[in-house]
Amino acid sequence: MKLDEFYSLTPLEFSYYLEGFNFAQELEYQKLAWVICCIANSIGFRKKALKMEDLIPSKKPSVFVSKEEAQKRIQEIKKKIG
Repeated sequence: MKLDEFYSLTPLEFSYYLEGFNFAQELEYQKLAWVICCIANSIGFRKKALKMEDLIPSKKPSVFVSKEEAQKRIQEIKKKIG
């Protein structure tokens, strides 16, 4: 995946990207999300600071997509990252 493609991911797509790695424990997922936030904010990922809530899917997501749409997005992201 090229850097500009990585930056263009929405938080929802980014969470799908992370979920593709099948993390064994939620704690490890949160640690990784925190590290990514720190790195992203230090290099100016967005005009406003990226928060962990943007990366960690909540139990009640604000954006709902069908299972088919989610699978389609995951496949597109997997193709981008090769």
